[in-house]
Amino acid sequence: MMSQTHIGYTYWQQPDQNNMPEVGEIPLQENAEMGVGVQGLESVVTGNGSTTTLPAFDPFNDQEFYIEIFNKGQKPFEHHIQKKPSWLELSEEKGTIEDQKRLKVQVNWGKAPKGSSTCSFQVNGTYKQVTIKVPVQNFNKGKIQGFVESNGFISMEADNFSENVQVDGKGWQLIPNLGRTGAAMTSFPHEPTQQEVSKDNPYLAYDFYSFTQGKAEVEFYLSPTIDFRNQGGLEFAYSVDDGAPQVINMQGQTKDNWDTSVANNVTKVSVTVNFNPGNHTLKVWAIETGIVLQKIVIITGEKKNSYLGPPESAKVK
Repeated sequence: MMSQTHIGYTYWQQPDQNNMPEVGEIPLQENAEMGVGVQGLESVVTGNGSTTTLPAFDPFNDQEFYIEIFNKGQKPFEHHIQKKPSWLELSEEKGTIEDQKRLKVQVNWGKAPKGSSTCSFQVNGTYKQVTIKVPVQNFNKGKIQGFVESNGFISMEADNFSENVQVDGKGWQLIPNLGRTGAAMTSFPHEPTQQEVSKDNPYLAYDFYSFTQGKAEVEFYLSPTIDFRNQGGLEFAYSVDDGAPQVINMQGQTKDNWDTSVANNVTKVSVTVNFNPGNHTLKVWAIETGIVLQKIVIITGEKKNSYLGPPESAKVK
């Protein structure tokens, strides 16, 4: 293994000898030119008078987002921030950009306006001006309970449940460190084989609060498990609030093939639900042994590519 060639792979088999890959150099223009990127967006802005938007801030998640100011030329340039509201805090308001610099943005919630609003500030440099819009949702805690929606998603780790209801000491059990981003919960109902789903089954409950009305996608992150009994797939069920449990077949309702599931250490299964803004409870019912739940993500806005899924949402108790 140690003497095997290591450099120059173009597919799974090693090359006959170490081959240095071709290296290219991208020449920079001599004069400085400012560009700006913001967290959460793949595209950047470089034109004078351009506008881009940060993700939304809220006091429950108390986010710290960033903007990236970068130089497309060889010479350094000076930047400065203008027209910023006093309750918006930046890690630096003026300075020199040689290559690139990341500025952190936070909200002072004691001074921020109440309700839903959008403010902005301007980044100036190299005779250019870029406007950064900042959506702010400064809502009171009120009767909010559980995980709180932010920027189009609600993310919940499996072991951070609101309630674990077991039957005769059987139900969902914790397996520390098994999930990709935390612990996992695995199902042990009273009987290991498939059972009829009913409200007498053991379940996990997850309280959450949504600001969105209408359709949402619920994505369950499961550890890859084969249909070891060869009975048509492993099953569990879900319900929202007082709705009847709906059965999900792990093997039958996933778009992931086995190779993808094993490589990523997760099998994703998605369902579509409808609910109004407010407090809700998602229940995950144990029907048979073998289901391993790592994470739940409720997507209410644009679905973005992410290997591990969005970080866990803030939880209000």
